[in-house]
Amino acid sequence: MPLKPLIVAGNGPSIKNLNYSLFPPDFDVFRCNQFYFEDKYYLGKEVKGVFFNAQVFDMQMKTARELSLRQEYYFEDLFCSTIAPFMNFGNHYTHAQDYLDKHYPGARNTYALLQSLEPFYKLYTTRRNFYQQHFTTGVMMIIVAIVLGYKEIYCAGLDFYLEGLGHFYHAKSPHFTLAPDC
Repeated sequence: MPLKPLIVAGNGPSIKNLNYSLFPPDFDVFRCNQFYFEDKYYLGKEVKGVFFNAQVFDMQMKTARELSLRQEYYFEDLFCSTIAPFMNFGNHYTHAQDYLDKHYPGARNTYALLQSLEPFYKLYTTRRNFYQQHFTTGVMMIIVAIVLGYKEIYCAGLDFYLEGLGHFYHAKSPHFTLAPDC
């Protein structure tokens, strides 16, 4: 069965200006970071893939559980945005997939998926090793979509920091102390 079209959505200011008439009638959605602070459900409550950064993964999962229990969002697949095999989870530096398997069964790390897509992996390693650059979570969501077999991919809210770091929403949460998106 072919996959639905996919909308990969970041937190950039352009997410507020979506033209829904251009969207396919039925689609999957990938979201990242603190999208749940939005003032409305810009892309609905069903999230096919949710991506959180390793450094704040535990805090993000605590919030995601609350949102799920309150039926504010429905999450299907969990991804941890990782830029190397070993990552810092809070204050614990460890092998990313081992940490996820132990604490969040079924969650996948994006670095392992990136390694399976040679042209992108080669680009990534060159940029990281020689220019100290790494892919943002938005870029990693697109790569994961390709690895998973999505053919029709739309992007929204991936503003590539054109207006500096940050998001369009006010960051606030009763569940954890906020940390910047990584």
